[in-house]
Amino acid sequence: MRARVCMEMAHLLSTWNDFCSYFKHWHTRKYSYEDTVEQPIPEMTFEEGTNITITCNLKTSATNPYVYWYSQPPGQPPQYVVYRITAGMVKRNPDFSDRFSLTFDKTAKTTELAISNAFNTDSAVYFCAMSLTLAQTDSRARQKPSLSVPARAHEKAI
Repeated sequence: MRARVCMEMAHLLSTWNDFCSYFKHWHTRKYSYEDTVEQPIPEMTFEEGTNITITCNLKTSATNPYVYWYSQPPGQPPQYVVYRITAGMVKRNPDFSDRFSLTFDKTAKTTELAISNAFNTDSAVYFCAMSLTLAQTDSRARQKPSLSVPARAHEKAI
């Protein structure tokens, strides 16, 4: 069975503000108001059972930013899939199998979400971010309070 992956501007995230400023006081990484994430590929098609890689470019002054990936299945709230807060410290949501993995290239400032042996049940909108944008309570993701610094984000839909 063929499935289609669509990536377009994150209308859901357009009302959210800077991903970094919420945690700015929690760590010493330097962020600026111009920090953005970009998922450059507008669309891809894949066969069920193949491997998928979704790329996100990070435009930031931080040398080692926190990186997060979220998934939003149709009709459900977003939830985190996997995140990286320091080199070698990657945490995956226990609701997601080890088929989901995150890589980070510090030099190129890119992150990738890899889904191995993709199934139709993996269909969702996938978001990348540079800092935690959602709080999770009772397995339901909720938006953090708005902040006053603008940011842009992109999404990918599978």
